[in-house]
Amino acid sequence: MHGDAEFVQTVVPGYGIATQPQATRSREIQSSLLFQMCLYFHLLFDAAYFVCSVVILRWKRLNYHNWSVDFVTPIIFALWTIVEISRLYVGYSGNLLEKVPHLAAFLFLTVFPQFLFVVYLVGVQRPMLPFDRITNGMLLALLVFEMIVGYRTLRRIISVKSARFALELGSLDTEPLLYDRESQTLRPWASQLSSEDMLNTSAATLQTTRAFPDVNRATTGDHRRHDFPRAVSAHGQNQHGL
Repeated sequence: MHGDAEFVQTVVPGYGIATQPQATRSREIQSSLLFQMCLYFHLLFDAAYFVCSVVILRWKRLNYHNWSVDFVTPIIFALWTIVEISRLYVGYSGNLLEKVPHLAAFLFLTVFPQFLFVVYLVGVQRPMLPFDRITNGMLLALLVFEMIVGYRTLRRIISVKSARFALELGSLDTEPLLYDRESQTLRPWASQLSSEDMLNTSAATLQTTRAFPDVNRATTGDHRRHDFPRAVSAHGQNQHGL
C-alpha cells in the first residue's frame, strides 16, 4: 500500500483519491469528549438539584399558599424530572454510539420543553428564593452550553457518516470526488481544484499510466475509478516485493 499512498500525494498535494486506506482512517471515533463530560457533570448536578428542590418545594408549600406553589411549580418540576431522564439518556447513547436520531432528539428536548421549564423556574415562579435563582441559573447555563456543544457534535457526526455513505455505495461512479485529509470529507473534484492543480493532476496521471501498465489497463473500462487505486496498490506491492 506504500505505492498507493505516494501516488495520491504526488497527484494532488493535500488531497487524495478516496481509496480504502483513506476510508479506513475516516472511521475514527467522532464522539465528543467535551460533550460527554458535560453530560456526566450535568447528571451529578441534576441528582443534587432534585433532592434540594424537593426539600425546598415542600418547605414552600408549608409556608406559602398561592397558585404557583400549590399547582404550577410542582407540575412543572415533575415534568422536568421525567423529560430530563429521557434527555440525558438519548444524549449519552447518541454521543457514545454516534447515533444521529438520538442526538437530534437530545437537542429537541433541550430546547423544548426543558429550556422553557428552567426559564419558568428561574424567573417566573413565586416566591423566588436565592436558592432558586442560583441553582436554576446554573441549570440554564448548562442547557445553553449543551445546546452549542451538542449541535457541533451532531454536525460533525453527520458529515463523517455522509462521507462513509458515499464511499460504501460507490458514489465515485457518478461524480469524481476527492478525499480532503484535513476535514476527512469527500469534496467534488472540479470545485476544489484550481486550473493549475488540474493541469498538474493530468500530467501526473499521464506519467503514472505510462510508467505502470497495470494502472493503464485499470483505467479503461466501466469501473476505472474503483480499479485504478487498486491497480496502483498492486503495482506498488510488486515493486516492494510484497
